[in-house]
Amino acid sequence: MLESLRKELLASYKPKLIDGTYCAICGATGRPLSLHVLEYHHDGAIASPAAFVPMSQSRGTTRGSVPICTSCASPCDKCGLPIATPWHRKLGTLLQSQASGVTIRHGQGYCRHVHPLADLLSLFKPVRTASPKSSSQSSQPAEKRVQAALATIERDETLPGLSLVRDGIRKQLQDVARTRASIDEDGLAPEALVFLLASNVANAELCSGQHHIYRGVLSQSGRTLLVTFEKASQLLVECGVHSQDEHERDMKSIHKEIAEIG
Repeated sequence: MLESLRKELLASYKPKLIDGTYCAICGATGRPLSLHVLEYHHDGAIASPAAFVPMSQSRGTTRGSVPICTSCASPCDKCGLPIATPWHRKLGTLLQSQASGVTIRHGQGYCRHVHPLADLLSLFKPVRTASPKSSSQSSQPAEKRVQAALATIERDETLPGLSLVRDGIRKQLQDVARTRASIDEDGLAPEALVFLLASNVANAELCSGQHHIYRGVLSQSGRTLLVTFEKASQLLVECGVHSQDEHERDMKSIHKEIAEIG
């Protein structure tokens, strides 16, 4: 009896085709989906993100699954269950940052076999998500979504010193083809692209020497730009674009540049 229940449970964890549902990571449709690598819950008063699959609701809480296709979580050759890697943990963090009020946790429906190569390769995979082309979010041109994200970030004062880099960001956004490629092909969220451009502009300004009083000493505007750069870099970590190691390496590099300029 118990063995039969166990087999039924494992079978429910295996990827399967689900009509009207797409992969929450890559946006692909028509592929088998795993529902228990990542799971979520949130207050029942708010709606689940479009890509997620609500499974139950009780005591004011909605619980459900994050659908992941077989390209984003390959099934194990031995057991058929999806292979979970450190990449999926990072994706869970990214998805949670993109869905206000939603908590994402690791589910139990993944392979227990050891997959060292998959774990190793996952360390080099970019942590990003992309919605399918038919989604309502992507109905607007990428440049419009980035401009809206910039306006929201400015309104909410998410990024200190934004006024010092805003013109530089807008200038880079004039390259519409590059902006669209970053969003539609590379899969960057509009907010993440704003943070990335802000860090690039702040870096260039800090390394120009125009914000130094003398060698290694920043002016007031320079100190503000350094705060902008650091905050943008931290936000890129939260968005899953950069790792914490990359953030720390970038901070060491910019401090080294500042010390040698002026």
